[in-house]
Amino acid sequence: MQIHVVRVGESLYSIARLYNSTIGAIAGANELPNPNQLVVGQALVIPIVGRFYWVQPGDSLYNIARRFGISYLALARINGISPNKPLPIGFRLYIPPLPRRRAEINAYVEPIGGRVTPALEQSVRSVAPHLTYLSPFSFQIQRDGTLKEPP
Repeated sequence: MQIHVVRVGESLYSIARLYNSTIGAIAGANELPNPNQLVVGQALVIPIVGRFYWVQPGDSLYNIARRFGISYLALARINGISPNKPLPIGFRLYIPPLPRRRAEINAYVEPIGGRVTPALEQSVRSVAPHLTYLSPFSFQIQRDGTLKEPP
């Protein structure tokens, strides 16, 4: 996924071409009621895997690759360019997504008043696939700092 800020003179068509995407994909990802009415400064989500980077003054393939955690040789290969030639300013590089790191994530839920509401249940269902552990919590903290179990 990439964020694009609309500039003067841009259309959804030109933005889609810039990212090798489609008007439909960008309009759908942003729930645009009228794709023909973009506003300068509007931020759009571009639904792509990975991201694009435009070469800035002072950039080198090596420092760009290092910034994104990829080898400069792999970045050159992916973009079909020579790793030994300087990059022109404004040149677009495709940056592939990094592999996901394994992490253990714990969250807790606290039923209010000891009961599980439909809203709480829906919240838990939406985040549960992203968690390693889910801990129900229903103790109350007393003024002296001790925990009291619910009645």
